[in-house]
Amino acid sequence: MVETKFEKAILGRDIWIRLKQQYSITEDWYIVIFPTSDMSINKIARDYIKSFARKKYINHFLLLSRNENEKLNCEEIDVNEVQLNENEIEELTLYYRLQQFHRNIVIVSLDEPYASDGIIGKKGITLEDFVKDAIFV
Repeated sequence: MVETKFEKAILGRDIWIRLKQQYSITEDWYIVIFPTSDMSINKIARDYIKSFARKKYINHFLLLSRNENEKLNCEEIDVNEVQLNENEIEELTLYYRLQQFHRNIVIVSLDEPYASDGIIGKKGITLEDFVKDAIFV
């Protein structure tokens, strides 16, 4: 049976509720979703998290990705990392498209939730610039 995007978004809501309860997520947390397996953009974003946390005075992160990554070593901030399967990431992203369910969400992707991949290389914009200036705002 083929599920509609709406039905998948509802499953994404269930994932969000489970994660929110499991990690006691409050409004001051940042949720970072890595929907792509493109390790180049993921690495740039992971390397930037510490700097972003200092700049924005963030103490708690939940990192959600499809890939098992080397754990982010941050003694000064609380970082919880969860590996989800491809379907769970898709469902969570579809839920985000339907409703911004948390105010501090960062989606590290050139494709999700809306395509932006055409911007890289235009007027000297690098992948690093895109991550720092467009994703982590």
